[in-house]
Amino acid sequence: MRYNCNRAIIFTFSSPCRNYPGAVFKEIVMAALIIRLADAKRDRLKLLARSRKLSVTKLIDEMTTAALAEFDAQTRFELRALRGANKVKRGSALLAKARGT
Repeated sequence: MRYNCNRAIIFTFSSPCRNYPGAVFKEIVMAALIIRLADAKRDRLKLLARSRKLSVTKLIDEMTTAALAEFDAQTRFELRALRGANKVKRGSALLAKARGT
């Protein structure tokens, strides 16, 4: 992988040829994130990353992915709840019909 300022250029190869005629270049724009942590917290983060055999950067990336997935799920749930907020009577009627009462 070759870095150019804040952009990463990823090389993928579809052919094992020495001259790489099947090389495909994909450019992914990335940004740097600078955070301030207490030394003790940073040291514990390094230990956590090492125990998972990851770099701290990869660990933060995985934690960010998990947090964003949770946020997206919560947002979807809230939107569905809003759509069904005024439909309690209809929902109860459908449940009663399903039960056969």
